[in-house]
Amino acid sequence: MKNTQHERDLSQVPDQFQQLLTRKKEKAARELHTYVSTLVSTDLIRLDVLFRERTSMDWSRKDPLTLLPRSVSEDMKKTILGLATFHPNGYFRERALRAHEELDSILSLPFLLLRCMDWVKEVREVANHLVRSKIRPEHATSFVDHLPILFKWRESERADKGLLEVIFSMLTEEGAALIKGTSSNHPRIRHFSYRSILQGGRATQCQLIEWMKRGSEPHSRLLLYRSFTETVTEDAFKATYPVLKHDRFPQIRADVLRRYHSMHPEDENEVRKALFDQSGMIRSVARYLMKENGVADVAAIYREAIQEGTSLRGAILGLGETGDAGDAERILPFLERSEPGIVKASIRSLGFIGGGCYQEELIDLLDHEHRGVAKEARRALQHTGYDAFEDRIYGVYAGASTLHTALQCAVLLGTLPKWKGIRYSIEMSASTEPAIRELGRHQVDRWLRTFNKTFTVPTSDQKHRIKEALQKHGDALPPDVQRELAFCLK
Repeated sequence: MKNTQHERDLSQVPDQFQQLLTRKKEKAARELHTYVSTLVSTDLIRLDVLFRERTSMDWSRKDPLTLLPRSVSEDMKKTILGLATFHPNGYFRERALRAHEELDSILSLPFLLLRCMDWVKEVREVANHLVRSKIRPEHATSFVDHLPILFKWRESERADKGLLEVIFSMLTEEGAALIKGTSSNHPRIRHFSYRSILQGGRATQCQLIEWMKRGSEPHSRLLLYRSFTETVTEDAFKATYPVLKHDRFPQIRADVLRRYHSMHPEDENEVRKALFDQSGMIRSVARYLMKENGVADVAAIYREAIQEGTSLRGAILGLGETGDAGDAERILPFLERSEPGIVKASIRSLGFIGGGCYQEELIDLLDHEHRGVAKEARRALQHTGYDAFEDRIYGVYAGASTLHTALQCAVLLGTLPKWKGIRYSIEMSASTEPAIRELGRHQVDRWLRTFNKTFTVPTSDQKHRIKEALQKHGDALPPDVQRELAFCLK
């Protein structure tokens, strides 16, 4: 929902709203209603802010009803008058709210709720009166649909907290609407439905586990897990342990492992399994618990697993986290494996314990057919240092057969020390490949912004190479950027 295109679409609404004062009123009203009808509470919160930023204040003498086209449906009327309540002029907002008094519809609810937090007292009072008239059991589902606004209301210093508690009391009594909210398509509504139910103390432990199992958002599952563990008995925890230990959120799995170990310190098997978990957090917790049990050399467990070929990915990662430089030779052969996950784990571990001795092998992997492997190789090179291999990396860049290889090399070349990397960034700015060209221009801009942060002086050879790059590729850059680069070389 919060992508660039969506934000751009939202930002156009205030401008289109202005069209309601022109001869294009009919078309603007239809388009506004069609678009606004698709928005959810979080969008309307953002839209409220955008209107204050983008709409003229010179509407204080106008009647909001004049914005309505001649052939207007009731639903369209509610949308236009609802948007009018976002106007930056307080008199206009108040008149728009009073126009809602004649509309006996729950569709106006999100606009009214937002005005209950208005910075003008008179506007708040009108909004509070209208909202209070809609606090009825048959409207509970609509209030749940706008829980993000209600929770924003809780944080507002201006809003009537007493009225808010009346709303939540109604929602708690009509529990079916909140239960329905836990199945909403919108993640924020699900999250706030969980919070409302938990604050009302109406959830059973079975419900909490069921919601955790079907939930996809880590923070909602963490909220549910913490509520579950507040009162869980040891027997209930053991019964749900097979489900909880496989939770997708590492923070939950880490706490589950610690709890299980505190209940069964003699059972080393579960902790040993966790040594090979896909999450570094879990592996770290498992190693701590192993040491609590008297196992000091955890690296030996990883070495044994690698030798036996069991749990290879976790073993390689674990050895990289606990081993020493001598273990690098155990990991090196796995760079040639066909499984990308094994190769990436090996690269990461060599970056930790390789001592900067395997840059050539890592550079070769920049040209790997798998995008993730090339990216991991680039990260490892940035961690260990690669300045001495500048020419070789440029050779891989120039001969790259895939875009992902060229991009990873371009990142490395563009982040070389100050006077080394800029010539590559200039060259990339003239690339025929859009992604490389965009990266190069971004690196040039960043270089100019940070130019005065270091005071190293370029060598004559570096100056010559940069000027040569400008001469060959500078035309791809805006004239002002070319002039600024030339000035930096004086």
